[in-house]
Parts: sequence; structure tokens; C-alpha cells
Amino acid sequence: MNDTTPDGTGGTGACSRPGRLFYRLGRASASRRGLVLAGWLAVVVLALGGLPHLLGSLGPPALSAEGSESARADALVAGAFPGWGQEQAVVVFRSATLTVDDPAYRQAVAMGLAALREQPGVGVVILDPPFLTAATRGRADRHVTLVFTGLLGDAPARNRQLALQQTALRQTTRDTSHGQVEASLVNLASIYAELHGIGLADLRRAELVALPVAALILLAAMGALRWAAAAMLFGAAAVTTVVGVLALATAVVTVDTLMLAAAVTLGWGLGLDYAILMIFRYRAERALGHDPEEAAARATATTGVTVALASLAVIICGACLFVVRAAVVRESAVTLIIVAALTGAAALTLLPALLPSVSGRAERPAGVRPDRDTRWARWARHLMRHPWRYALAAATVLSLSAAPALSLRLGLDIDRSVLATTPAGQSLLAMEREGVPTVISVLLPRQEGAAPPEVRPLLTALRAEPGVTSVAHLDNGRDTSWISVVPSMSADAPAGQDLVRRLRAHLLPAHLPPGQQVLVGGPVAQLTDFQQEITSKLWWLVGLALAGSGAYLVAAFRSLVLPAKALAMNVLAVGASYGLVTVAFQPADSAPDRPGVLNFFVPVITFVILFALSTDYEVFLVRRIQEHHRRHGDTTEAVAAGLHHTARPITAAALVMVVVFTGLLSAHRAEIRQIGFALAVAIAIDATVVRLVLVPALMQLFGRYNWWLPAPLVRLLDFGPVERKHPAPPDSGDGAYAR
Repeated sequence: MNDTTPDGTGGTGACSRPGRLFYRLGRASASRRGLVLAGWLAVVVLALGGLPHLLGSLGPPALSAEGSESARADALVAGAFPGWGQEQAVVVFRSATLTVDDPAYRQAVAMGLAALREQPGVGVVILDPPFLTAATRGRADRHVTLVFTGLLGDAPARNRQLALQQTALRQTTRDTSHGQVEASLVNLASIYAELHGIGLADLRRAELVALPVAALILLAAMGALRWAAAAMLFGAAAVTTVVGVLALATAVVTVDTLMLAAAVTLGWGLGLDYAILMIFRYRAERALGHDPEEAAARATATTGVTVALASLAVIICGACLFVVRAAVVRESAVTLIIVAALTGAAALTLLPALLPSVSGRAERPAGVRPDRDTRWARWARHLMRHPWRYALAAATVLSLSAAPALSLRLGLDIDRSVLATTPAGQSLLAMEREGVPTVISVLLPRQEGAAPPEVRPLLTALRAEPGVTSVAHLDNGRDTSWISVVPSMSADAPAGQDLVRRLRAHLLPAHLPPGQQVLVGGPVAQLTDFQQEITSKLWWLVGLALAGSGAYLVAAFRSLVLPAKALAMNVLAVGASYGLVTVAFQPADSAPDRPGVLNFFVPVITFVILFALSTDYEVFLVRRIQEHHRRHGDTTEAVAAGLHHTARPITAAALVMVVVFTGLLSAHRAEIRQIGFALAVAIAIDATVVRLVLVPALMQLFGRYNWWLPAPLVRLLDFGPVERKHPAPPDSGDGAYAR
């Protein structure tokens, strides 16, 4: 774009259409700031009103792949065995004092099951089914009873009914036994539902830890309390608005605590980043003598355009998640898009109205202090005298940091230490001690009226299979046989997924009649298919992010070389982050039966966020370099000027972002800690090794080729000059200091 001056005007007397559009938007917001501020206040109040609804609507994540074999198997169970529904659960009764033969215990079980049967969405309920009894033989705890039940309805309906079912079951059992018997409905949904409270407490703790530190950083970076307060106020307004829109979105998507934590944390990070950059530019314009409205308009026409491009980068990368056939991933994409769009919109409307209100018309800012950040310019010139040395050193550091990622293991590790504090988690641990950690379903459909397939060889082979403790067979007498397999390993254990793969690839085909259709379902198969969908689409996701971001950067920079370098550096920074995550969360001495893993949806979510944020910082720096280069044509001086004007705000913005994400390390849930660590490390690497070393070194090495763009693309991306209405002022630096 040709917006080389604050209002978007270029040295040739042309003004880019985006620059003029944003100038007018900033001018209108500043001149009508009372109306704009009142409008945003109303939005924030309405959003706060939606917070109770959002917290009450939080649901468990749907850890399943759409159209997968396990999903088809679960749907087949619901059709062929209507009382069992698409999902089954185990009801666990346990007592520390009473045994299963005690009349009070038996009465509590009977009354609890009666209350459960009366709840909507509850199908067949079987006390001590044969396959569970066989699995627990020889190790049964005389204080535990297991009941198998079916849950009816689709996933949203089951999630809505789960709380009512749990409450009725637990309250009746507890009241009947005078608190001596506890009961819980146990499946993946109930486990994650009970992690909600822990996740919300983690999020509150992270904010209490991170936000005061972020406020101190803002105060130190800006040198004035009112500007730090303005940035914090804007961040709070942006996050509150995001939460309000998510409350509305619960009508069509499921929001879980992990998604909420990502939305709130990213909202704070982007909001404070955008506020820092806009405030620095606004103060620079005020230091040049512009009145508050004009300064706000010019800041919006330059940094505002950059903010819009940065928000677009997050939206583009978030949209790439739609390639994954999993509801939880697509809902995460919707969340990221909402956060980026709302934060960007607030930066372009609320900030131009807020900043003049903070500075006031009577403010007489001090003059520009051109030598305040000359250390950054000196560093840039020193680095560009030795570009090969610094480029190779930075690339080596990033490559060595990324190397451990080659041994990265993806999986799902249900935090048993955290679950042990919840009723459903305690019941799950009791199930595992009983030898019934989960159930695998093998479905054998046939033509209606056809004879059931011969399954005795298969049942014999299954009972002899290592890792299988019990097998039971059921036929509906019409068109489907159902074999229930109880494994010795839990649903999240790697050995369980290995068992599912062996069943599908070898054991089932070898012991069934030729041509017999077979589907494997249940929690273990569901997680296996979900992980397979994630890992198989990871390279698609990377490719789409590269293609989408590349096209966007070509349009933003009017160059092919700059986007190519930016994408390569982004990949290196993300790889380095994953390497350090591997070192931190995948210890070499972890137990063989439960090795340390990175939760398999964490790389997908963090990749798009990291790639988008890395692109944001590239845009912030390179567009400033581009402004100076278009005026003067000297790459070395342009890079020095770019660092001089952007190093301070970018460093402050990155430090705030690192602090916000680091707050997630105080969480109890492993996946939240993993996300926080990955994002904090990546931002730190990107803002230091990449932006302050690698970018300037490569800019110097490529020289005039940085700006190369083929003629056809020049014509395609040319928005066309329009008459300039605002005079081009002298260069104003973001490093300018106004009090």
C-alpha cells in the first residue's frame, strides 16, 4: 500500500484507498467520541449481561471426528439397539463404609437407579451386565457396583441433559444412604464437564497473576499512568465484548473451558497489543503538533491499517481450521475468528474515540526526542554490517530449538491428579481399579432378515488377545450383532489405541466371514479416530496457512520476497516453540505405559494462533520499514528507521503478550499449561531472535530484491491513486515521546 504518511498519503501525492478510508473512520470516531464511547459502553454492559448464560452453557468438548468409523459405529448402535443410544456410560456406586451386600447400600443403588431412569435422555439401565461382571471377577471391590446405561439423543442434547442426570443420581443416592454411598455417571463427557469448574478457576488465577504484571509493563513502557490505564481499559472492553458474543454463539456451537480460556487470553493479548501500537502512534502524531482528532485519524490511517491486516491474519489462519472434520476444532476456529474480528473492530473505532479523551484538547505534548531510541538504530546498523554472521546464528538457534519436536508424541492424557478431586474422576479411578476402564464396541451389521454371522471364532480370538479382559455378544435378532470388549487399559492410554488398530487391521478381518462389514466404536476408538483426523490434516492445515498468509502478505507488502521470508521465519519460530514444548512436557524418563504426550488438539490450536501472531509482528515491523524505504529508497536506513520506530512498542507488546500467556502456566489442567507455554515461548522467540535479528539481517542480504514484485502482480494489486487531501508531514516516529 502507498500509505507512507500518517493519513495514508505517499510521497508522490497519491493516497491509497485503504489509507483514506481508515483516516475517515478514525476522524469520525474521534470527532464523535461521546457517541462512540456511549455505544461501546452499551455493548460492554450487554456483554456482561450474557456472562452468566455463557458460564451456564459451557459444555464438554466433542472429541470425535465427523464421519469416522467410530462415529458410524455409535450411530449404528442407536439405530439397531434404540435403548442404548449413540453413547453409553457406566454408573459407579461406591462407599467407604458399606459393602455391596449391605441392605442400606443396595437400597441406595436401587433408589439412585430409579431416579436416573426418570431423567430425560436415559435409555437401558443394566445392573451388573455379564461383560462387566466377567472383567471384575477376581478383583472386585466389595464397596463398588458398576451399572451399564445408554444415553439417548444427539451430542448437544446429551450434554444438556447430563447435569440433570448427575444431580438426580447423586442426590437420591446420597439422601437414601445418608451420605454413605456416592454415585456418578462416567463417560468422556461427564469427565470433561466436571473439569469446567477447575478450568474456570485456572482462568481466574491466570488473570490475577498476569494482568497486574501486564499493567506494570504498560506503565513502564508508556511512562504515564493514563496511557497504561487506557490500554487496560481497552483490553477489558475487547475481552468483555468477546465473551458476550460467545454467549450468543452458544446457540449454535459448544463452548468449553479450554476454548473460553483461549478466547479470553488471546483477547487480552491482541487487545493490549493493538492498544500499545495505536497509543504510540497517536502520541507521536500529537508530538508533531496535531490536534487530538487529527492525531487519532492519522494513527488510524497508518497503525490502524496495520492492525486491520493483523486481525485479518488471525482470521485467515483461524479459517484454516475448518479443514479438520471435528466439531471441537471448527468451534475453535469460530472462536478465533470472533476474537480477531471484534478486537480489530474495537481498535479501529473505540481507540480513536478513547485516546483523544485521555489526552485532552488542552494537552501540549513535548517535542519529539529523536535520540530516545537510537540504540535500536545503532543495533540495526551494526547487525547489517555483519548480516551473514547474525542470520546464521539466529537460524542455528531456531533450528536447534526445533530439533526436539521431531520426537514429539501426540495423545490424550486425562489429568488423573486433577480428576481425583472431582466425583466423576474418583469414580473413573474406581472403574480402573475394578478392571473396567472403558468398553470397545464391535458392530457387525447385516441385511435385515439374514442369518447372524458366525462369531464364535472371533470371540475366542478376542478373549485370547493381550489387553482384553472380557468379551460379550448381543444380537438384536434383526440386522446387527454387537460385541462388547473390555480392555485392560484406559481410554487415553496409547496401548488402547494400539489395540483398536490391531482389531481393525488384523484380528477382525482374520476371524470374520469374507465380506462381513465391521465397525469399531466406543471411547477408545473415538479418541483414536479423532487423533487420526488431527494428525492427517495437520499438513493440510500448514499448507493452507502458508498459502493464505502468503497471499495476504503479498497484498500487504507488494512483494514476493518479503512474504517468502516471513513464512519461512514463522515456520522456524513455531518449530522452535514446539521443540521447547517437547522438552518441557515430554520427559524422557516418563512411564512406558503412560508416556508424556502433548494433547493432540494443542498443536492444531496453537499453530494457527502462533502463525497468525508471528505474521502480525512481521506486518508491524516491515510496514514501518516499507514507509521509510518508499520515501528514501535506502534499505539500510529504512531498516534502522523501522527498528528505531517499532522496536520499543513491539517489544512492549510482545512482553505483555508473553506475560498474559505465561499466566496460563498456573493452571491445573495440562492442556491449558501446554497452550500457555507454547504461546509464551513462541512470542518471546519471535519478538527477539526473529524480529530483532533475523528480519534485519535478511533485509540487508536481499537488498533491493526485498521489494521485487512481477509486473502482472503490480497491476493486479494497484488500487490506483486518488487525489491527496491531507499534506504529508515529516516522518513521525512511534518512538516519539509525548507527555
